Amino acid sequence: MLSKRLFSVVVGCSLLAAAATACDGDSDTSKHRKSRSSSIGGSSSSGGSTAGSSSDDDPFASLTAQQIADRSQGRMATLSSLSVDGTLPGQNGTMKLHLTMDNVGTCEGSIGLQDAGEVAILRIGSESWIKPDQKFWQAMANNPQDGQTAADLFNGKYLPVDSTDPDYRDLFSACSLIASFASDTKSDNTYTKGKTHTIETVDTIQLKTSDPSGEVGEMYIATEGEPYVISMEKDTGNSATRMTFSDFNQPLQVTPPEADLLIDPATLESVL
Repeated sequence: MLSKRLFSVVVGCSLLAAAATACDGDSDTSKHRKSRSSSIGGSSSSGGSTAGSSSDDDPFASLTAQQIADRSQGRMATLSSLSVDGTLPGQNGTMKLHLTMDNVGTCEGSIGLQDAGEVAILRIGSESWIKPDQKFWQAMANNPQDGQTAADLFNGKYLPVDSTDPDYRDLFSACSLIASFASDTKSDNTYTKGKTHTIETVDTIQLKTSDPSGEVGEMYIATEGEPYVISMEKDTGNSATRMTFSDFNQPLQVTPPEADLLIDPATLESVL
């Protein structure tokens, strides 16, 4: 039987908690503007920074840090789709993820587990699949023999799963990121304006965040186009969470796996 460790990685909880720290607040009704950041990647370390800017080139100069956070949260809540890349702590070490999702249930991407390989996830409506790589099968099976058998038989194939099942729910919960922006409309966080930064050619303003427990972080809001969150960081060292957001409102073209790439759950059970 496949070990439950395969599905013990709490990806969604860590990701959504970090996003909530960054973007809680009441939504604002600022004017719509077209963003150049629709394909942004990279991290907050990209580009340079300046000590500040005047009201001529800073649309947020007259706003408080809280008002900027509120405005950004409001815009993120209305997204039809986005991509997120990041690193974050997990129960089995540092995780890397790349996910693209919309606001109606479609989601695809991958989650990597440091020394334990990578698992691709795919969800279209009510149907979901996972595709572990060979290293993942080997690392997460009950014993090396079972792991190697699974890796040999199922490499490159998808296992149909129920994304609402407790064994898989955390793996897919990060796909609800847009909904989290829409629902997290109140916060006890405090925000402080920082310096302006350029991230992958997009000008941003840094907001330093702190929650009632003293947990701190940084977020970078686009000052051109829509005030989307471009990058955010939380904590340091082994507990660090770093994420960048991109592909805002870009159409998703996702198709289900071909029939010959599906793993029969009965076959999986017979092997493991």
